[in-house]
Amino acid sequence: MIELAQMIDLDQIDKLAIAVINDMNQHHIPQWTEDYPRKPHFLEDITQKQLYIIKSKNKILGVAVITKEDDEPYKTIHTWKKNHSLVI
Repeated sequence: MIELAQMIDLDQIDKLAIAVINDMNQHHIPQWTEDYPRKPHFLEDITQKQLYIIKSKNKILGVAVITKEDDEPYKTIHTWKKNHSLVI
């Protein structure tokens, strides 16, 4: 089931992030670091009500942010549609 993440989910989300970071490092994918994304980032996304989780049997299997606000690096991509877009 996909649902809006709650504060009670924060520790489980962070543990999942650590597992993903470790797997990415083992496969030489430097996209995430030990500092990002972590609890402070997820906390902000939960506060903004833009962090969603997918659960099965009370276990979080995945996380996604859906936001209307582009991060600064994406604003430099001039070919992307700017009006009414969502960032996932």
